[in-house]
Amino acid sequence: NFYNRIYRLYSGFLIISGAVLILFVKGLATILYAKEFFIAWRITPILILAYIFSSQAIFMGSFFSAAKKTKIMFVSSLVGAIVNIIFNILLIPKLEGFGAAIATVIGYVSILVINIINTRKLLSMDLNIFKNVSSYILIIVEIVAILVDVWWGYLIAGVCTLAIILLNIKEFIFLIKMLLNKIKRIKSLKVKGE
Repeated sequence: NFYNRIYRLYSGFLIISGAVLILFVKGLATILYAKEFFIAWRITPILILAYIFSSQAIFMGSFFSAAKKTKIMFVSSLVGAIVNIIFNILLIPKLEGFGAAIATVIGYVSILVINIINTRKLLSMDLNIFKNVSSYILIIVEIVAILVDVWWGYLIAGVCTLAIILLNIKEFIFLIKMLLNKIKRIKSLKVKGE
């Protein structure tokens, strides 16, 4: 099924790239963040997870847009916003920026769940829930390990990233082949242009 393949590739790309970014977030922050904002590296892994859920929710939402069932998109977005606001109120006083980031993750998860339930009513799709949920759990463990900010935390995070790649190995191989083909095409264009 075309939709299954596209979803799996997209989901695999998001999960793998998110896990790799999280693994190197502190190093990237030293390069990308100004000194006074460096501490934000600790919130960034949670926001990367939020981005993964957001992107998957948007992908699912595109089916409703194509089927002209935009009411479902409105309802899921409204529920997500309400959930986000509630958790912001609950978590920010205790966890500050971490609370806001966690509330964002929870809000996007609620949108994704609603979109998955409604997509299954619209299309027959095998979303491979077990693989995705396993990957999400590994990313959460990776985030906690990174935030401990000691050598063994990075070791655990590396193992989680490797496990995520192995869980999504078909998608990983496809993405690597696609990247290598793109590089070949660029090189061949350079050669032709010379």
